[in-house]
Amino acid sequence: MADAIAKLYSAEITVLHFLNVYDTESEREKKRNDFDNYSYSLQRVFNESNMKFHLLETASVMETLETLNSKFPYDILAMVRRNKTFIERFFIKSFTQNMAYITKKPLIIIPDEE
Repeated sequence: MADAIAKLYSAEITVLHFLNVYDTESEREKKRNDFDNYSYSLQRVFNESNMKFHLLETASVMETLETLNSKFPYDILAMVRRNKTFIERFFIKSFTQNMAYITKKPLIIIPDEE
């Protein structure tokens, strides 16, 4: 759906993924490889779309989200809502919910398929 909207308006799709700097180097390397594979598969499926991929290493996802528009200007933001376990809901903040309060631009929240 996103690629159809992007084609209609000759828009660019930027895919961002945050990498926690506090993860071990082996965890970060695995996540980099996973993101590279994911990026490659998206490019193959949506080969006619104008897509860019960025992996951002950050110590604070919330601070990065708050300054996201200045680093990567956007008109519409789509975020994937990750399914959390019962315990995670109590201890981990919802980035998508916080972004709904931070951004002044349209926000699309997509549920995780896992």
